[in-house]
Amino acid sequence: MERAKKPSAIPVSPVAPAPQVSISDDNSRVTASLPTGERVEILLHGATVISWKSATGKENIFLSSKAHLDGSKPVRGGIPLVFPIFGKPDPNIPELSQLVQHGFARSSRWEYLGKSSSESSKLPNNAGDSSVKLDFGLEDTMITDLKWNGKFSLIYSVTLSTEDLETSIVVRNTGAGNYSFKFLFHSYFKVNEISNVAVSGLEKSPFQDQLQGNKRVDPTPEAITIDSEVDRIYTASSGQPVSVLENGKTIYHVQRENLRDVVVWNPWEAKAKSMADLGPQDAYHRFICVEAGHVTDWIQLEGGDSWEDEASTRDFAADGSTYGLIELRSLPANSPTRPFQEQEDSKRMHPMVEDEIPDPPTYLSSHSEFEDEENNFTPKQKEKPVKWRDLPNKKQLAILTIARLSEPLSQTSLQAYMFYQLKSFDPNLPEPSIYFQAGLLQASFTAAQFLTALLWGRFADADWGGRKTVLLIGILGASVSCLGYGFSSSFRSAVFFRMLGGAMNGNPGVTKTMVSEIIMEKKFQSRAFVLLPMCFNIGVIIGPIMGGLLASPVENYPSLFGDNSLLGGKHGVSWMRQWPYALPNVVAAIYLFTTAMAIFFGLQEVTCSPTLSDRDGEY
Repeated sequence: MERAKKPSAIPVSPVAPAPQVSISDDNSRVTASLPTGERVEILLHGATVISWKSATGKENIFLSSKAHLDGSKPVRGGIPLVFPIFGKPDPNIPELSQLVQHGFARSSRWEYLGKSSSESSKLPNNAGDSSVKLDFGLEDTMITDLKWNGKFSLIYSVTLSTEDLETSIVVRNTGAGNYSFKFLFHSYFKVNEISNVAVSGLEKSPFQDQLQGNKRVDPTPEAITIDSEVDRIYTASSGQPVSVLENGKTIYHVQRENLRDVVVWNPWEAKAKSMADLGPQDAYHRFICVEAGHVTDWIQLEGGDSWEDEASTRDFAADGSTYGLIELRSLPANSPTRPFQEQEDSKRMHPMVEDEIPDPPTYLSSHSEFEDEENNFTPKQKEKPVKWRDLPNKKQLAILTIARLSEPLSQTSLQAYMFYQLKSFDPNLPEPSIYFQAGLLQASFTAAQFLTALLWGRFADADWGGRKTVLLIGILGASVSCLGYGFSSSFRSAVFFRMLGGAMNGNPGVTKTMVSEIIMEKKFQSRAFVLLPMCFNIGVIIGPIMGGLLASPVENYPSLFGDNSLLGGKHGVSWMRQWPYALPNVVAAIYLFTTAMAIFFGLQEVTCSPTLSDRDGEY
């Protein structure tokens, strides 16, 4: 398996000790160690990290005593890789329905690609290299029974340093077609006693509780403690570090890059008993899973395009790839706990020793080096301005902007002919009465929308509802409203259909919410959010023009729709003569129906993820 940039070999020096890398005799695992004593071991089956030891010999990764290390099953424990699905496959998505739970990456044999080390040492007197990076690869051509149409190349890197363990993944779309995927580092952290463990850093983040049917729960002010089964998916910004504490002391830090979700899981006693490969008997007391990934919605990867977020990914993912990074920090159990606020500005966590806590350097890139000269560190490079073509999830945004355009297009077209339509209902009605009716007709839509807005908001957040469903109902309701209004023969009928359209329309708020959930990174949001008012204003311009051009077509275009015309025949188009203001509404309804089809077939729900409550012990 080839890479664009192969790592350089570790220089051989008769003086400075270098990291040692070895491959087992049966070619099943790769082990790396540093001169200072840190050690990591990766099983080629699933490229699973199964051991990570600090310089003191302390093991940081939990591995089940009953784990299958022969490649027959995914490994229970370590850091399995979840790709391209999270949880059980959705039978309603044909291209994914044949995949195994959590995808094939954790159960496939990966290829060891090589090693590299840091160019500058942090050890005393340059006594050796301070880190070693191991690269592993997996391609679609390496899997005989893939059961997935995506063409991909995965590069997985594990970097062991004196400071932390860094794992990163690059997903390249090597085909011409587009596909969607999810990814997760399924990290099992070893603890002494789970009842003394707390997870901090997610207090301000909402989560989905998988034990309550994927219920969405608002942020809670307390750290997460474990005294029963826990299975939650938190959505938090990538720069927000997460800490694992035991007896009030920080023992691990998890720092994420471009991975917005964090799964916190422990099966507790009942679920643990159902897991045949989890041991010993009290194993659930000995680990906590704090898993970084992107699983609440799908990552869209277009053929020939790239999905990348931070500027730090530029060297590693500049050739049409997706990049994710997680850094893990192990801390002595008796180390003082640094105030969490002081860590939020750091992109990389440094060791915390018993008597001193050094200031963190600025994190530069996925495999950059730190220049240490009297504690002066190279500052983070300034990010390039965001361009329109850099926006992620372009297809989803396009569907939402089309949906936003539909409302003003259909609602403002009637302004051009409303007075004449009302007068046609009752030719003897005085003009002041027509003005009053026009005001009521306009207000009826807004009033009905106001009365039902909160209900649609609740429906959009409910597990049995959803944002996509609200959009579909709103668009189809507007289509029915347009047709009914266009073919109305009385003022009462027109008011009824206007109120129906307003009552069924919860789209404005839901559309904005979906944009914020599709575009999570703040640097893209300023451009993404401007699309909605821009499209709304376009609809406000086009709508009245369309209404004016298409109203009374028999009179305005007699050669097309009148007597002895091209389309009307001998007596003209009868329904256009009977309902002269129906044509603009028919055109608007066709556009609305087309938009509804685009939403139904192309828009992905953003609030629901596969429920994991029914895992049968296979998490």
